[in-house]
Amino acid sequence: MTELELNQAVFLYRYVQLSAKALAKRFGVSAHTMLRRLRSRRVPIRDKASQRRSDKFFGRYDHGKRIQAAFAAGRYDTEAYRTRLVGLVPGIDHRGEKNPFFGRTHSALTRARLSRRAKARVIPGTGSYGPDWTPELRNAVLARDDHRCRTCGRGECMLQVHHVDMDRTNNDLMNLLTLCAGCHLALHGRREGVEEVRAAAARSTERSEVRRASRTKNGGDFSSGT
Repeated sequence: MTELELNQAVFLYRYVQLSAKALAKRFGVSAHTMLRRLRSRRVPIRDKASQRRSDKFFGRYDHGKRIQAAFAAGRYDTEAYRTRLVGLVPGIDHRGEKNPFFGRTHSALTRARLSRRAKARVIPGTGSYGPDWTPELRNAVLARDDHRCRTCGRGECMLQVHHVDMDRTNNDLMNLLTLCAGCHLALHGRREGVEEVRAAAARSTERSEVRRASRTKNGGDFSSGT
């Protein structure tokens, strides 16, 4: 890579947040070389989870298409996967009982450790849905957010309504935000996208205030808050 190309790569990685793999493909080098050159400029390297969040935010990541591509390539065909493994190393067959992990389970200590790690990542909701949580309220939130996930922007998917403060009893419109099922699960299950959701909630509140002010000026009825 030339010095100019490296400067361009640093800019694209830091400010456009392209992945090192995408940059490597663009500049015709290996991903390992790209990471090494970025580190030589003291650029902080994002982990995979952070890169995935950035790609989702900028519309570069479509989980559904990746799953479909994986199915098309046969990666979810268990028998095909095993067949590819057989013969990879001459004389080694890891199918069925020949697999070194066949019939084995984690110890109680390991299961407890894995459970603690999983629970530490979870952001649980609090409280129970009250009588003010209605289908009409949910539809009002979806309509206000244009029937799109407010973090990744997807609309043709399963949409859910998220309580920004994690309190299910707080059904104020300003506390409700439309998220796709993937972003909602990532937030509660893996603590991914916390800052993105907060920023999206602030933008949604700002949009609502603008609409409210416009309806007030025009003498319209804004009691629904949508």
